[in-house]
Amino acid sequence: MMRAVTILGFVAGGLLWAVPAAAGISGYLPLNLEPRLEHDVERLMVLAGEPVIRRPIALAAIERAMPAACVADEALCMQVQRELAPWLGRAALGMASFEAAIASAAQVPQPNERGTPMDAKWQAAAQGYVRVGEHAAVNVGGVAYRGRVNPAGTFVSVGFSRAQLDIGFRDHHWSPMRDSAFLLSTEAPTILSATLSNSVPLTRFKLQYEAFGGRLSSSDRIYAVDRYVTGKPGYAGVHVSFQPVSGWQLSGSRVIEFGGGRPFTWGSLVRAFAGGVSADSSGSSTEFGNSQISVSSAFIIPGPRPMAVYAEFAAEDTFHSQVYRFNSSALSVGVFLPRFRPDIQLRYEFSDWEDRWYTHHLYADGINNYRFVTGHWGADWRRFNDTAGAQSHMLQLDLQRPTGAAYSFRYRTLQNASYTSGNYRRAHMLSVQGSAPWRGIELAAGLELGRDTYAKAFGRLSLTAYLSGDAKNVALSVPEAATGSHENPAVERFVDVGAYVGRMRYEQDVRTIPGRFSNERSPQFGLGIRRAISRRNDLGTRVEVNNLHGHNIYGLRVLDYRFRASGRIAFTGFAGAARYELQSPAHGFYLGAGVQLRNVRPGWDVAVESRYYDRIVRMKTTAGEPTFIWPNEFYSVLGASLTLSRRF
Repeated sequence: MMRAVTILGFVAGGLLWAVPAAAGISGYLPLNLEPRLEHDVERLMVLAGEPVIRRPIALAAIERAMPAACVADEALCMQVQRELAPWLGRAALGMASFEAAIASAAQVPQPNERGTPMDAKWQAAAQGYVRVGEHAAVNVGGVAYRGRVNPAGTFVSVGFSRAQLDIGFRDHHWSPMRDSAFLLSTEAPTILSATLSNSVPLTRFKLQYEAFGGRLSSSDRIYAVDRYVTGKPGYAGVHVSFQPVSGWQLSGSRVIEFGGGRPFTWGSLVRAFAGGVSADSSGSSTEFGNSQISVSSAFIIPGPRPMAVYAEFAAEDTFHSQVYRFNSSALSVGVFLPRFRPDIQLRYEFSDWEDRWYTHHLYADGINNYRFVTGHWGADWRRFNDTAGAQSHMLQLDLQRPTGAAYSFRYRTLQNASYTSGNYRRAHMLSVQGSAPWRGIELAAGLELGRDTYAKAFGRLSLTAYLSGDAKNVALSVPEAATGSHENPAVERFVDVGAYVGRMRYEQDVRTIPGRFSNERSPQFGLGIRRAISRRNDLGTRVEVNNLHGHNIYGLRVLDYRFRASGRIAFTGFAGAARYELQSPAHGFYLGAGVQLRNVRPGWDVAVESRYYDRIVRMKTTAGEPTFIWPNEFYSVLGASLTLSRRF
């Protein structure tokens, strides 16, 4: 741990030497501790055109977003200023909460609650801070429930806005998804770590980074050379994000579990990060560690009803030593409408992951802390260390009333794959919560009903009191920059229908059985949205569906670009993630380009595009499937489509 702090300190020193005039450090919004405040801040960020792709959100980032958000919604801007006031002083108790509950037994934890069991009768949390000048702060906090006290939020911060070092129990959530994250989330108790990051973006592309090193809980199933040993694995990660254009953020993340009794040097750790995932995917005992990666995108569509569209593509490793192709992959997509109606917000998220996630042949307990996975909550709703993949959905509706009361309705469902011996059933979870201010505190009553993956019913009735710090010395006013006009770029929503023809190559076992080819024809349906980013350039996202060889294949164009060469002619280019619905899902990426004839009739466009699906990979998980060398099979398709689009 101390070596990790030393290394991150040297990196911070180098950044500070390069930028000696950097501003002071920033505090953070509490993560999954104060739901009303977090929800309001995320609404504000979308209205300001600022994607959220990592959490906890720095207070400096919220303050930067205030002027633009106040233009879009002055009432929300003032409300968030009041809610943030306890966090902006020199020293204060930011928040405290106590929950009492009546609950029936269940074998699963509450999602994203640092290991809190579903039948917990109580939970307490608090966060406070003391700032020592502009470049140092001491944060004290914790979360307690039956059987565990986790000092989440207890850490020391030193440095500058471009290089802030946090040492202690600081939370991490690396994903644009709100309800889940494949790599890092608050599903497990917060680990002790050293984290280096920037709260103020660098360059005009708003570059942001975060790197951490820490240690997981003890495991007695770490394979070293020829036997299992007991140790505490190291855990490290790097996250980098940037905005190619305003309102669109891309990120890449990498985490590695290492050491804990296995051979380790700091040089080997650096080489593992620099060498890509292929350095840790040989499938042998000579690997350095257990690696996961993810690539995420968050795109904001402005307008009277703005929305955030986001996605995360993740992988446990690569296959065949090809660093641009992934194995054991996972995909999440989501959409958030902060103004579905004037007082209603709507969010939907979908996640799907193949087998072997959160398990490993060297670290038999996988990446976990105290037997809770560090990523998606759904992986804890199965037998510990089961290899089954799964699929989850989450739909949430929030309602704010002028009286200050707020109501939240959330439905989750999860289905684990059936190819292991888990004998799982579809899980359901319905949560209803209402909150309102009362005598200087906020009271929230919640009801959770459901059935877990073992078909056992559970129920939970809770009452929570939230206490905020003193906000008397904070002046509330709309920032000056908010007084000007606010114009939204042109936004187009469209539906397209058409046909796709292509040639598919099926590889049952690469280099062992020759690939088989087939000609494919399919109808095509798409639904998308785009906005102008300059006089001739548009950027958007699109979901499309085809049927190839009798199975649906879904594509998400994470990047859907259009260049308007003239009033009638436009050129397109796109790239995204694909999911092929077979006996178990196959995942991969696809890309293409084309030409579009605009306004063949008012509001109607025609496009011709080429498209290539690059080795969409499926793990052979069905009983009896032949596996000669590789445990996976691949589908590649090259073809073209003709579509008719209707704009609205």
